[in-house]
Amino acid sequence: MIKPLVALFGSRLGDFSKDKGVKGNLIRGGVGSIGLKITNLFLTLLTTVVVAKILGPEQYGIYAYVLALVTLLSLPAQFGLPQLIVRETAKAHVHEEWGMMRGIWRWSSLLTGGLTTFIAVVALVGSSLFAERFSSLQLQTLFWGILLVPLMALGQLRGAALRGLRKVLQGQLPELVIRPFLFLVLIGLFAWQYVPLTASSAMALYALASFFSFMIGAWLLWRHRPVGLHECSDVEMKSKLWIKSALPLALTSALMMVNNNLDVIMIGLYASAVDVGIYRVSVQGGLLVAFGLQAMNMVLGPYFARFYAEKENKRLQQLATTSARAILLLTIPVVIMFLMWGDELISLVFGNEYAGASIPLSIISIGQLMNAGFGSVGLLLSMTGHERESTKGVAVATMANVLLNMLLIPVYGINGAAVATAVTLFFWNVLLWIAVAKHLGVDTLAMPIAKRLRIGNKW
Repeated sequence: MIKPLVALFGSRLGDFSKDKGVKGNLIRGGVGSIGLKITNLFLTLLTTVVVAKILGPEQYGIYAYVLALVTLLSLPAQFGLPQLIVRETAKAHVHEEWGMMRGIWRWSSLLTGGLTTFIAVVALVGSSLFAERFSSLQLQTLFWGILLVPLMALGQLRGAALRGLRKVLQGQLPELVIRPFLFLVLIGLFAWQYVPLTASSAMALYALASFFSFMIGAWLLWRHRPVGLHECSDVEMKSKLWIKSALPLALTSALMMVNNNLDVIMIGLYASAVDVGIYRVSVQGGLLVAFGLQAMNMVLGPYFARFYAEKENKRLQQLATTSARAILLLTIPVVIMFLMWGDELISLVFGNEYAGASIPLSIISIGQLMNAGFGSVGLLLSMTGHERESTKGVAVATMANVLLNMLLIPVYGINGAAVATAVTLFFWNVLLWIAVAKHLGVDTLAMPIAKRLRIGNKW
């Protein structure tokens, strides 16, 4: 799979790369990012299997539900800053504006630090006020989960800074490899000492692994900071401009994360913890389908920003098309595998008690295949200053997702949640694809058709 991807990327990038550095960095970053994603998916799957088997469907459902809530809580703290940091760091690096680079890093860290403190206090107070509605195990799990909020938010900022410096692999290593690996090691130590694992202790171990991976990531950023940044002590801030850009990015990121976790949370409201645990398994499988898109997005952001700033529209179009085809090439085999052998794979890996995840996994896989075919639509809008268009499209899709989940989950359960997810993925991709073609004159589809349809006036 990697060799055809390198051949595709190498031949297509050779058509438009004006310097060998861009081509080489894209290929190395793309293949390396895919390697990290594959490693992460293996570790995540192994962790999911181990934790799900040890905890059982009910306690694993509590663990998965709290993790989804914590992920949503970390969104306001990030405030849409990761993509803004990638864009502004890349621009400052090109123009050697070290004071500006230091400014965006410091400003974003202070803002996120204040927001995480506020969110943690509100969450703790809220859980105390409504303590009678939850079991002691749920409250303990939530307490450890709240500690994850600042680690997740600040870790995203640090990773974004490294990606903006085109240190793509270093920017992803702590979250994708180090954290799940340390989590597995800690779980293994518990098992070795014959200490019973509960949803609460599992979340505590995940928080501990997140702390150590965050510290390693901070060291990587310190090590790879540019020499000019080290020698410059100036700090330049454009707070008003950054806030103006961050607001739509924050809303877009929040809406996308809501879309990614809404189904799990609504199943928790309408169904049992067992259903949440089973559905969580299908969602993890869906992430395996989407790994190609996620891996390529980690690499593409700085280059989208660079080509747009240089007004290289032809190079932008060729990069969008080539990357979409590479993403599709990575996605199709996984979808075929899940459609044909999903039931057997789930029973083999997780056990027969999770066999009910096979149908929602197939549905989500089809949705992720359509998602891959549209390419990096949201990222392209954000990296070219059209984040408001991305926000509009995702907002409409989120409303559709809420409505579909409310209609389908009470009737069809976890299968209905999977249908809502797949339909929403297709809907928001269509909206963002139209926005990209209209405002940039770029078609992100693996097989472009926007020019023939004459969408917008950029053609």
